[in-house]
Amino acid sequence: MKAIVGAFTLAAGAAIAYVKAANDMADKLYKNYEGLQKSGAAASDGMTGVYRDAKKLGLSMDELDSMVSLVAESSSDLVLFGGTVADGRRKLADLAQASESSREGFFKLGISQQAQNEAMAGYMKLQARTGNAEKQTTDQLAASARNYITEQDQLARITGMNVKDQQKVREAALMEEQFLAKVRQLQREGKHAEAKELQDANVIMSAMGDEVGKGFRAMVNGNLRDENARKLQFSSMGAGLEATQQLTSGQINAAEASQKIAKGIGQGLETMADQQAQLGTAGQFGINYSQQVRAQAFSAEDATKALEKAQADQAKTLAGKGDPLADAQGRMIKVQQDINKKLEDDVFKGIPNAQVAMGKLANVTDGLADVFTKLTNAIVGVLNFFGLGEKKPEPPKQMTAGEKAAVAATQGARDSAKPLQDRVDQLNKEITQDEKKLKDAKRSGKYGKEEQDLEQKILKNKKEYEEESNKLVEVEKKISQLGKEEHHLRVKQQADRQVLARLEGANLRDVEKVKDLNVEKIEAEKKGDQAGAKKAQGKIDELNKGIQGRAPQIQTMQAELKTSAVGSAKPEDVLEFSGASGSRENFDGLSGDMKGALLSAGQQYFEQTKQKLKMNSGFRSPEKQKEMYDKTVEAGTPGVGVGGMPVAQPGSSLHEKGQAVDIQNYMDPKAVAALNSAGLRQTVPKDPVHFQLQAADGGVFTGPDSGYPAALHGEEAVIPLNNGGGNFVKVFEDMAMMMGQQVGAMDELIRIAKNSNDIQTKILRVQQ
Repeated sequence: MKAIVGAFTLAAGAAIAYVKAANDMADKLYKNYEGLQKSGAAASDGMTGVYRDAKKLGLSMDELDSMVSLVAESSSDLVLFGGTVADGRRKLADLAQASESSREGFFKLGISQQAQNEAMAGYMKLQARTGNAEKQTTDQLAASARNYITEQDQLARITGMNVKDQQKVREAALMEEQFLAKVRQLQREGKHAEAKELQDANVIMSAMGDEVGKGFRAMVNGNLRDENARKLQFSSMGAGLEATQQLTSGQINAAEASQKIAKGIGQGLETMADQQAQLGTAGQFGINYSQQVRAQAFSAEDATKALEKAQADQAKTLAGKGDPLADAQGRMIKVQQDINKKLEDDVFKGIPNAQVAMGKLANVTDGLADVFTKLTNAIVGVLNFFGLGEKKPEPPKQMTAGEKAAVAATQGARDSAKPLQDRVDQLNKEITQDEKKLKDAKRSGKYGKEEQDLEQKILKNKKEYEEESNKLVEVEKKISQLGKEEHHLRVKQQADRQVLARLEGANLRDVEKVKDLNVEKIEAEKKGDQAGAKKAQGKIDELNKGIQGRAPQIQTMQAELKTSAVGSAKPEDVLEFSGASGSRENFDGLSGDMKGALLSAGQQYFEQTKQKLKMNSGFRSPEKQKEMYDKTVEAGTPGVGVGGMPVAQPGSSLHEKGQAVDIQNYMDPKAVAALNSAGLRQTVPKDPVHFQLQAADGGVFTGPDSGYPAALHGEEAVIPLNNGGGNFVKVFEDMAMMMGQQVGAMDELIRIAKNSNDIQTKILRVQQ
């Protein structure tokens, strides 16, 4: 018996510990799911997606924060890899998983899992910024990313520049228009190796100094108009331009080009710069004197041999022939990572059961919670009579008019850049081919009229090339500026949305206070307390003044932040036009509100079913309405059409005002739900095809100040007469009674919740 009790105790303790571990993991996953949401990286895969991607990235549950930070820092670039930040996050995780076979080797080199993930995210950034985001498969990207991490380590060894600084240099270089244009040109020409060597050379040159790096980047296009390029060309004794040309043509690699420029700088230092520095004029003609000295020191070592040595040492470590301690530690880290994954996979599988177990603690409150929910729903229904209840969420929005205009302007600038870029590429190709042809002719001793004409053509093309390049630079600057303006607009609109939310919140709170004060005023009047009633009215007036004072700003901001429906589809994309008065022209004749609502409903329905809403009738002219009505008279059923559906007399139909439509899909629940969500409802008895804009449960409306026996004065609440006899006093009495019951229910719910907390505390004590 003791053995059985002991075994049972151990099993219960293990089960409790397992539930606790699963709950702890769920808490961590949800916390980081919230973190991803802030950068737009959360998606419908929820906590499961967070866990899955963390495992692909080689991270434990205690390292989840690093994934959230990495995604947040790279969110704008991750978008380019999948259309959304979440899709980009998944692609980053897939990239890391595809590189899992290299992790142990990287651990041996001292590159941690976090550093590997950061390097892969950095590589994805560079691919996005050079326009190669969608041009490679995951396996191709993974292979390139692994090479990128290896090369970063090699460059760190020969330059002393750490990996993060290298990444910053690479990203900053691609923000410079001319350098990015050269990289993209090489990639378009299929010279991917040359493009890579060019970027590697930039890292090495930048390690010598800021002016050296800037001069090098400007020089790759032969742009000696740039001050830094001129200084580097002067300081390197002409070696800069020659080296960059050889580098971009594939004749030499990054290390060789850097060595050649550094040697040129060293020679210039010996012949000119030392004397200029003594006179204080070195920086006027060449690069900074201290950077020249650093370049000379770099030239003293053979960069190619240094790189080869770094590669050999790296290969030795990866082959397990380096330090035995580092080799063993690298293997151990990978083994620990694999074991951790297996253990956490098992705990992750237990989260649903743990959630069920913890949920059972609340079972004692189910009945009371059900009553509480019913009371709440009843009160919400009463509030909806006055348009004060919670509104249904609006259909998803896309872009404001300002955003659409900004995007259109940026796209227009990009469109104008394309023919310029094509012409520049064509001229560059022609110049290269013609120069080679002329050079070959001169080598063979030929220089006749044909060669002279070719020489003139080359000069003419070079002049045009320079002119078109200058135009392209200006257009690229414009695109960059428009991109900044687009970003600033979005930032401003986000700030405006926050301001608008505060203003609307203030108005909502003041409306609640006015309601309370009205009750206070009525009670004071019943007691004959005129002073109290007057005081309450004064506060009401002050609050209403504040509400009205905010209204103009709220209306202005709401108009500015008004967005178009998702997809901004054309009517033909989501609507089917048919019938005698259901053509596209009849749709165009509808009022603006009707068209917007019908399009919104059509888009929602199409997204759900891939089918279109069928509009049989839209706007009708008075003549068309008369024609339809006359047919019912001729048939002997005045005002009743085919199928018993009513036909209004001319002058009384909302179709004539463009404020109603007839929809053929009226028996499809999804179609009706989409129409209802856009505010379109079936309001005419025995005419289910007829839809018009109407509030569902009363609401707040604005009407004229006079002119009707029962007028809407300014903005007033309207209560529909659907409660039997219009006994509004009873409505308020019922509301007060239900609120009283709800308060009592709340007290009881708090008591039960407190008892539940006590139970949970006891469980936790057992776990400890």
